[in-house]
Amino acid sequence: MATRQSPRISYINWLDEGPLAPHGQAYKQYLIDRACAASTFGNCLGGVAHFVQWLGQRRIRVRRIDETVVGEFLDEHLPRCSCAEPVQRDRRNCSAALGHLLAVLRAQGAIAAPALSATPVDEELRRYDEHMNHVHGLAPKTRSAALRIAGRLLLQRFGDDAVDISAIKA
Repeated sequence: MATRQSPRISYINWLDEGPLAPHGQAYKQYLIDRACAASTFGNCLGGVAHFVQWLGQRRIRVRRIDETVVGEFLDEHLPRCSCAEPVQRDRRNCSAALGHLLAVLRAQGAIAAPALSATPVDEELRRYDEHMNHVHGLAPKTRSAALRIAGRLLLQRFGDDAVDISAIKA
């Protein structure tokens, strides 16, 4: 009787043997440190393993991984994916897994920090985020929600022009 390798073991093999092998343990530890449920842990490993397969097929080096490459995988590859099983094909799971991967790779200095947009609204939002973080100690999710709302307000009011907070009236 032939033995069949579990999908989770296959995912781990792709991480341990592929181009992300030097970062595989750090990625797993990152998930453990965040107390991910077993199903989330497996989904993340599956999403990254699928991404690693795709990187290999496309001959994309680790140092080139960024939001654009992740977007290409999610937007162009996943909808037409014909990769051999087992692979994680759920877009939401893959997106979350790859967001965590970007954080780990950046923390390890394997990839560059994301390029910062330089519009006046973006600059104001960065200052506001720093204020919320360092002065008020707000959690990342709270800051993210506030930035989304403030960003819409500032874009509607100022567009690409300079931001003048005193010009905002009720």
